[in-house]
Amino acid sequence: MIYSIQADYQRYQVFVLDHKAVRNALGGDTQFHFARKPKSYSQDWKTFEIDFDALGSRASLIPDVSVRNGRMFFSKYAIEKVSSLIERQGEFLPVNYKGENGAFFNILAVAEECGALDSRCCIKNEYGEVQAIGFHESELDETHVFRAEFDGFMGVYCTEAFKKTIEDAGLKGVVFNADIGNVFPVAQ
Repeated sequence: MIYSIQADYQRYQVFVLDHKAVRNALGGDTQFHFARKPKSYSQDWKTFEIDFDALGSRASLIPDVSVRNGRMFFSKYAIEKVSSLIERQGEFLPVNYKGENGAFFNILAVAEECGALDSRCCIKNEYGEVQAIGFHESELDETHVFRAEFDGFMGVYCTEAFKKTIEDAGLKGVVFNADIGNVFPVAQ
């Protein structure tokens, strides 16, 4: 089964970036926080400080794993638990937060490039908003975390194996939604 991964906004804060810090670390023309299309940053990456915010909710906990704008955050502990499963699908980019070390996982795997987008199941409304999206699970083989051009690279999707790894390790901060076309987090 394929799932969309969404931040658990009700319980956990999500990562936020200081645009000036990003540009200081990566150069003035870097659009890391805006760039949607997968692009490698590892060659020029310089570790910088990120923060977490409740974004209007009452969440107070820092997550082990979070997702926002097509990118993922992992704590140091979470990296140890998932890296062997997903390291070929992207790159871990180190960051610091609240005196701790972690990393963004910049997902470079794209469903369309794997032949995994099931266009028969993909629908957008008259405003270009995704109404339904589907994947050929058999084409994903060793790809456990990926994005799709069809939704503007904003969604993050995963296999059952990734979901199980997160749950078995007790990692907190995300929810998995089997209704992959639904952009709103499932109620917990």
